Amino acid sequence: MSGMMILFAISMFMTLDEPKDKERMVNSDKSFLIKVKELSINILKGVKKNPNLLIGWIMNIIIGGPMLILTLYFFSWLEAWCPDDGTGPFPS
Repeated sequence: MSGMMILFAISMFMTLDEPKDKERMVNSDKSFLIKVKELSINILKGVKKNPNLLIGWIMNIIIGGPMLILTLYFFSWLEAWCPDDGTGPFPS
């Protein structure tokens, strides 16, 4: 799994590109659904301009889920080492 994470990190690093024109869209009076819709439209426009973004998005879905699950299992395993009275190696 760590090898997959390293490959994912390298591929994401290769897809990075600085935007030429930064636009700030700070508007707090819009509803959540409108913001999600606008973000989705902007993502689709970005994918049309740069197909590498689609590859990164797909890799994020494929690798991000298992990474989250393994992280949750790891933290659960660590918590098993800590007794309820707080005397273990991880008292908090």
